[in-house]
Amino acid sequence: MRRRSPAPGLAGPITWLVLGFLLICAGCRPASLTATPTLWEAPTSEPAPAPSPAAWLSEQALAMRPGYAEELADLAHAPCYDLQADISPEQRTVQASLHITYTNAGASALSELPLRLYANLPYRQGRLDILRAERDGRPVTFDYAVERTAVWLTLAPALAPGQTAHIALTYRLAVPESAPDGYQELVARDGIMSLAGMVPLIPARRDGAWDLDLPEPYGDALFAETALFRFQLTLPRPMVAAATGSRVEERSNAKAGTRTDTYVSGPARDIMVALSPYFQAESRSVEDITVRSYFLPEDRTAGVEALRLAADGLRQFQEWFGAYPYRELELVETPLLAAGMEYPGIISLGRHIYQGDQSRRLPWVVLHEVAHQWWFGLVGNDQLREPWLDEALANYSAWLYFERTAGQQEAAALFRELFEEPARPFQETDRDLPINLPVAAYPRDAYGPVVYDKGALFLHALRQEMGDEAFFAFLRGYAERFRYRIATAGDFLALAQTYTPHPLAPFFAEWGFVK
Repeated sequence: MRRRSPAPGLAGPITWLVLGFLLICAGCRPASLTATPTLWEAPTSEPAPAPSPAAWLSEQALAMRPGYAEELADLAHAPCYDLQADISPEQRTVQASLHITYTNAGASALSELPLRLYANLPYRQGRLDILRAERDGRPVTFDYAVERTAVWLTLAPALAPGQTAHIALTYRLAVPESAPDGYQELVARDGIMSLAGMVPLIPARRDGAWDLDLPEPYGDALFAETALFRFQLTLPRPMVAAATGSRVEERSNAKAGTRTDTYVSGPARDIMVALSPYFQAESRSVEDITVRSYFLPEDRTAGVEALRLAADGLRQFQEWFGAYPYRELELVETPLLAAGMEYPGIISLGRHIYQGDQSRRLPWVVLHEVAHQWWFGLVGNDQLREPWLDEALANYSAWLYFERTAGQQEAAALFRELFEEPARPFQETDRDLPINLPVAAYPRDAYGPVVYDKGALFLHALRQEMGDEAFFAFLRGYAERFRYRIATAGDFLALAQTYTPHPLAPFFAEWGFVK
């Protein structure tokens, strides 16, 4: 995620704009999608049956570039989510049935299974209600927990190690018109419906325990293993949809004025969908990858520029960090209050950075979020406990792009104003903090300068300590070693040491990394 976003201009000399946290509301917008919500009715259809493993993987391959579908074989036991969602932008509602195929990879039997309901985070202000839950065709009881941001499903008999369960849910989601206390990732306003957190997810485990911590409103919330998603969206026919993965089918329905689009994700930790009847789109090719930008008509210039930047960044980051394995990458303009937000295969960009003086931030934000497709998307991390592992890497990766393309003098100016100056007030006072703390350990105003900017200073110092050849080989090796996995700070530091004979332990200790 990019909340603070100084950046070069869209053209001409680089201009720096060092900002605090972005909480910038939008002004005039296209016609609203909203109407008075109607009362919910439980879906009458049964949740879809579990697909066969062979058919599932064959369809998932449609989201992958040629030559990378074989990577799916290593994910044969990953969680599988098969979603059918009926979306009403006018009523701001989603009615859904979800089938989850889950194999217990742990050493102990499970008598309960948790699901995270990210839509119910207090600052998102959504309302996701589970209507029915089944395991292998039989009803199961469930209980909400952690301020309704999680639900525990009772498993009887217990799920033994290596055993697979088929979980079926029906649920309903009410989407807010605004969520000013958060980043407005889940919202229906300004002619756009943004559906982040619409799928209940099995959380990752931390030290053997399920992660059910309540995230801070100023950090990223998601901590999930790589999974495979298939999702069918029934929506009004005029809607243009931007989504994770690749659309593999579109069909018109007997129900007047609707269609159903089917998507597959490939390996992903979550999905995101954004809809609008106003969206226009442009695309570019990077090798055999389609990069696509969705934007409102009045923001076309910035939308096309975002596309160019994303395509250039994707090309460069593949050279440094290894292949992007998916057929598509999408950018979409949304009512996001942050500058940008990363999701698997799709980037949400706040409307305010498309417009006026704010558009000077666009290059930096786009490159930061494209880098997140490696640091978060392909290589996962615990974003609540070790946020620097993806945010500092995304920040520094974006600067590396400008170092390569803008020249040394301009890159040095960017480095000073983007990293050194925001971090200095903390480093030179008793407010200085190490970069490797959980989100909750930072005051809100310190989180960005320390994790993003001081974190980038750490990576630059590590590069100087290792030398360019070893450092870039390490970053590529890190991306390859932990592809589709979850890495820790310990993994990162230990792997760095294998790329240089020079002892790094004293250097890491200077930066606050202690065993």
